[in-house]
Amino acid sequence: MSDPAHGLELRDDLVVLRDFVPEDRAAFIDWAADEPMYTYMPWRLDGPDAAAAEFERLLRHPERTNPTRRHWYLAVTTTTEGHFCGTAGFDHRRDGLGEFGWYLSSPHWGRGYATAATTLVLGFGFEVVRVPAIVATCDPDNTGSRRVLEKSGLR
Repeated sequence: MSDPAHGLELRDDLVVLRDFVPEDRAAFIDWAADEPMYTYMPWRLDGPDAAAAEFERLLRHPERTNPTRRHWYLAVTTTTEGHFCGTAGFDHRRDGLGEFGWYLSSPHWGRGYATAATTLVLGFGFEVVRVPAIVATCDPDNTGSRRVLEKSGLR
């Protein structure tokens, strides 16, 4: 994990989860255009203008510099090539629990990236944020995401 003053970075052999940087803008907009990704998502970014606005919101979100940070909105990239795969997030909820999720573009499905991101986020939540429990949800019909969560010890 990197120095919180310079942004969060979690990494393993497959993925890096880190705070967004301005150079992620084009890849984020491309990611947001991946139609298969929206199959099980409860929300969508409709077009490049909406994606650009959301990227700017995440890039400039006040939580990034909050000394008592409770929300992390992160880029997911591959470790070796640095390809942008999608987004992940972790919230330290007011009830003391942690909650996380991820949205990866369809070309990155089935490669272990979601499992790696989940493992990193769980470690961060339990070991760094020190929450007693962490929750995540997915559409019950999304067998890939459900399998990742179950494989990671969630029910």
